[in-house]
Amino acid sequence: MKKIILALFVTVSLASVACHKHNDSATYTIGISIEKPTEGEVLINNTAAALKVQFKRDNNETIHNVSIELVKPDATRQKLFNQHVATNGTYSYNQSSAFTPAVTGNYQIVVTSTDNDEKQPNTLTRNFRVE
Repeated sequence: MKKIILALFVTVSLASVACHKHNDSATYTIGISIEKPTEGEVLINNTAAALKVQFKRDNNETIHNVSIELVKPDATRQKLFNQHVATNGTYSYNQSSAFTPAVTGNYQIVVTSTDNDEKQPNTLTRNFRVE
C-alpha cells in the first residue's frame, strides 16, 4: 500500500510541475527580434561577442521552447541555448559573452521558438561577419 501511495505522490508531483498548454491559442505565433549582433555587423575574431534576443507573444500567452544556434563559416552549428522557458508574454536572452568566434568569415544566428509539443516553429536569422 505504501508503494502505491508513493507512486501516486510522485506521479502527481511530476504532473504538477510539467508545462501544459496554458490555454494558448491553437496557432503558436511569436515575435522574435535579434538586437545583437546587428544585421551585417562586423565582429572581431577571437573576441567575446554579445547576443541579445527578445521574444514576445500577444495576450500574455506562453513562450515555450527557445533555441539559439550559431552557424559558423564551415556550416557547422553550435547550440548556444536550448530550453523550455515556459514564460508568459515576453522572454529575453541577453549574454554579453555568448560566444567567441575563432575563425573569420560569414556567420549566422538562427533563433527558433516552438510550441509546447516542439511543433509550429517560428524562426528568425541574423547574418554577420567576423574579421
